[in-house]
Amino acid sequence: MSWKLHKVRSACGEEPGSQSKIGFRGTRFSLSRANRLYLTDYQKNNSFANDEMISTFCKDIRNVLGPSWPNARIRIRGNGDVYASGKNIIYVGRTELCNKEIFPGYLNLKSSYDLTSEIPQVYAGPQTSGHPGEMWTIPSNAFAKREGRLGNVGKKYRRGDWIWSKSTHREFINNMKRRLNLGNEFIRFYITCDGLVVSPIRHNLWKSYGINIEQQLVNLNKVAPSAARSVQERVNMSRMRGDETVYLLFVIGHIDDLMNGNIPEPDEDDPRTSGVDER
Repeated sequence: MSWKLHKVRSACGEEPGSQSKIGFRGTRFSLSRANRLYLTDYQKNNSFANDEMISTFCKDIRNVLGPSWPNARIRIRGNGDVYASGKNIIYVGRTELCNKEIFPGYLNLKSSYDLTSEIPQVYAGPQTSGHPGEMWTIPSNAFAKREGRLGNVGKKYRRGDWIWSKSTHREFINNMKRRLNLGNEFIRFYITCDGLVVSPIRHNLWKSYGINIEQQLVNLNKVAPSAARSVQERVNMSRMRGDETVYLLFVIGHIDDLMNGNIPEPDEDDPRTSGVDER
């Protein structure tokens, strides 16, 4: 089975080929001039998808973009909606992922993770902050209350000024705070193209969450060696910067279980929403 692109209206009401109303958000991939799909990791290491499983999908994207787009970055939201960035940002269509991994050395599909356990699992895609998925943040209760946004998630626009979701997610917020036990801290999370909820967790909390990092990395090196190298590269970069704290990305769960399948709705009435670009 291969990836498919369905030329249907987006969740936000955009038609394929039209300007994005919600900016550029989701898991990041790139489409080459030769119609090959790839993802980029640290040190600009590119991993190309299995062409047999992706060629029709790439051609269909190219047909929507037209000849004026020699190459493009694309992002896929947790609901499958695809956006492309080039001269401008446009909605392309909705992706139907196949049930097999297509990028050698990485695991991007929910079926590759044990979602029955509450113990966070190392994310087996690139550990770079720009790749994983659509980024949101759970605010502290004090900040949310002050802004009149209890139950919403948001994106920092500038200090003290956020772009908020239109939808509310009280149950999800409470569940994430319970699982991660971070008190009144802000919690950043990403939603991947297959609906995984991924969050950075600092190293001094791993043991308290039941994370056996040594064993997880041994297993990761067996099933997703490229992802294991990405983990090591992230740790090395933290050490080179002299960081006292090391963060790695972990899978917390899936939107079907944590959010009843409903990802946050961007607020189209906020004029800043259309300018979001998760670089």
